[in-house]
Amino acid sequence: MALKKIDTVEQKVGVEQKAQDNSNIFAALSYLSFIIGAVIYLTQKDNKFVRFHAMQSILFGVSYTVIIFLFYIFVLFSFLALGIFGFFVFMFIFVLVFIFLAIKIFLMYKAYKKESYKLPIIGNYAEKYSQIG
Repeated sequence: MALKKIDTVEQKVGVEQKAQDNSNIFAALSYLSFIIGAVIYLTQKDNKFVRFHAMQSILFGVSYTVIIFLFYIFVLFSFLALGIFGFFVFMFIFVLVFIFLAIKIFLMYKAYKKESYKLPIIGNYAEKYSQIG
């Protein structure tokens, strides 16, 4: 009977250790979209590392969405008013989307490697709002 209890305790420790080891996966997955980041932020209440990356993902995703939306409105008015200039703005948006995608992939990589990389402005807010308590 005592051997079973020792095995059970060792199994529990192994499960807890695996749960802690999955924190980098949750942190990396939070960068897929800001909605997934919000779900992870709300469900991982006891892990500051995961909450930081989830909050940074939320803030980055929302700011990305707002910036792209404003540029699309600008493109619409540029096409209507200036013609060819709107095309150049549209190409700029296309490049901007790839830049944001590259940043997201970089952040996913850093989170998977268990590194807390802070973006210049967003990172400070993510750190502030990811506090446990």
